[in-house]
Amino acid sequence: RIMIYLMMFCFVCVGVVVLVALTMIILRFSNNISERVGAVLSKIRRIEKEDFDVNVTLKGNDEFADIDRKICKMSKEIERAINEKYIIETEHKSAELRALQMQINPHFMFNTLETINSLAKQAGCEEIGFVSRKMGEVLRYNIDCVNEYVGIGDEFEHIKSYLDIQRIRYSNKFEVFYDISEEAVGCRVPKFILQPIVENSIKHAIQEGEDTYFISVVAEVHEGILTITVSDDGKGITEERLEMIRQNLSQKQSDGKSSIGLKNVHLRLKIKYGDEFGVSIVSKKNVGTSVVLKLPAEYL
Repeated sequence: RIMIYLMMFCFVCVGVVVLVALTMIILRFSNNISERVGAVLSKIRRIEKEDFDVNVTLKGNDEFADIDRKICKMSKEIERAINEKYIIETEHKSAELRALQMQINPHFMFNTLETINSLAKQAGCEEIGFVSRKMGEVLRYNIDCVNEYVGIGDEFEHIKSYLDIQRIRYSNKFEVFYDISEEAVGCRVPKFILQPIVENSIKHAIQEGEDTYFISVVAEVHEGILTITVSDDGKGITEERLEMIRQNLSQKQSDGKSSIGLKNVHLRLKIKYGDEFGVSIVSKKNVGTSVVLKLPAEYL
């Protein structure tokens, strides 16, 4: 009987020791989990307060360490996206401000153009009258700041008026082909996205001499994506210059010289629709250049 009591006592002691050991292990494991959860929650609270300066602190390969790394990575990406959006919006506002600065006293401008048109008719100068009328159309389109978006047909009509003026300036050294596919007819686009593109096309395509150049402006829709391609058969761009242009487009902030051209249009499309949209360019020396605008097909 004494042996039985001793054995029972030993079992009880062993049980107590095991129970205490298990309790200590559980408490230590629980405290470790609590600390790791607390570290993760602390970073989430900092991010909620727009404090994105968080770094990886949890070591190991468990789920908490993986969550910690992903939260830090997400924080950096959120901070980068916010900074990029701020830069692009700042560039966009600067462009709008420059446009507003050009809208001083439009009625005076309209009256002056009407006067020029009348004098041209009296003198039999049809080209002067034609240019003044087209300039009036361009001016009306420019000063209408009510709508941020316009129908693609309106944007095409605007560049038609602009290019009609340029054809007179360059003595009809280029012809223009326009085409809007049936799927693209009802699309809306941000205002003023085509004039900088065709302006660059004229500037870089036309050379001295008697050759006639061709510019095409084509809008198409494929699988919900609207593409507008402005092409010319001018002198093209060297590989070195083309690479510089592409690098400039890939940068988040424009320089002062390019903000009203390709880069400004590219930034506007990216901020409105996302990084997968924007402007791309292909060119070959002495063959020609094509600039492609890619944006979602949204309808009026």
